[in-house]
Amino acid sequence: MGEDSVVGCAVDSSGQASVKRYYNPAQYNEIHSNVGEGLQNQIAKIEEGHLFCTFEQDDHEINKIHVQFQKSYYLLLSRAGSVSPDGLSQHDTQDKVVSPQAVHISENIILGASANNWLVQLHGGLMVIAWLLCASTGMFTARYFKHTHTDFMPLGKAFWFALHVFCMAATAFLTICGAILIIIKKKGFELKDWHPILGCVVIGLAILQVAIALFRPHPNTPMRPIFNWVHWGIGNTAHIVGIVCIFLAWDLSLADLKRFGDESLWLWIMMAVVLFHVLMHIVMSIHTLWADKQLDSSNKKRALFPGPMKPNGMSDEAPGTGFRTFMLALYLLVMAAGAIALVVLVFWPKSTKEEEAPTS
Repeated sequence: MGEDSVVGCAVDSSGQASVKRYYNPAQYNEIHSNVGEGLQNQIAKIEEGHLFCTFEQDDHEINKIHVQFQKSYYLLLSRAGSVSPDGLSQHDTQDKVVSPQAVHISENIILGASANNWLVQLHGGLMVIAWLLCASTGMFTARYFKHTHTDFMPLGKAFWFALHVFCMAATAFLTICGAILIIIKKKGFELKDWHPILGCVVIGLAILQVAIALFRPHPNTPMRPIFNWVHWGIGNTAHIVGIVCIFLAWDLSLADLKRFGDESLWLWIMMAVVLFHVLMHIVMSIHTLWADKQLDSSNKKRALFPGPMKPNGMSDEAPGTGFRTFMLALYLLVMAAGAIALVVLVFWPKSTKEEEAPTS
């Protein structure tokens, strides 16, 4: 911080509120000799114990600091401890917020206290883990691993079913927790753009999917095929919309995911993970076709068709257990790495340069 133009909204020792021009020669603040330099229509007042200030600014020059509003600047909003005839005291590191990037002063910019920005970070982290890792793994397991490790029955349940239920229950739980956090942060619902709108759709589908799964019919009843299609349709729709929401988070100013050297880093990681997910489905579909052929299955081409995969008509272990085990481990490793990378970006602290951005 240094060589910055500053506007101060303060209350002096007599209790009078005012808007004045200050500047930062270096790591300290001084009041300008012309307190109205570059300022117009200043209004300062105290209402119900709160200080309110409005003002307009023109291009101005302070001690060779040229401020021209056709250019873009970083904005810093802070709360100083006190005001004296000489200038403003230094603000606390927690009592400030900096615009994520340089902005044009004519734009509508909202800056506010960010003491509970951790709620946004937790929301983002939980949703990434829920939909990129847990949901993806649960659906991948249910589609390709029903005839893998059939002799392993955790808690008396088939291996694939136990892993699927765990992943999908975790998805629903993390989604609900993430939703509660962002509602607390926003103090309600704000459906102003596609991210929160689609987010509400995802939450609704996740809850509906759990409710349907709790009342699933027995595998041998006439209603089971209908349940399979409904369960598959809702699950895949929720997964796709959830992934789209994670993509859309990149453009949210509150998330501030463009502050890294490569502004598109978030998108590159997402595209890499999604591409890997698709390639793994292709590989496992080909493997399923091969395994069904080896078993002389009654549904040899079931892996080619969209929708819930039909049973192969057998209950034995399918050929290629070692390959499928390796592919599942690889899938978990890469998807977890991608989710962790995104969570790290969500929680990555701002650099010194960003924290001490110049003000206008």
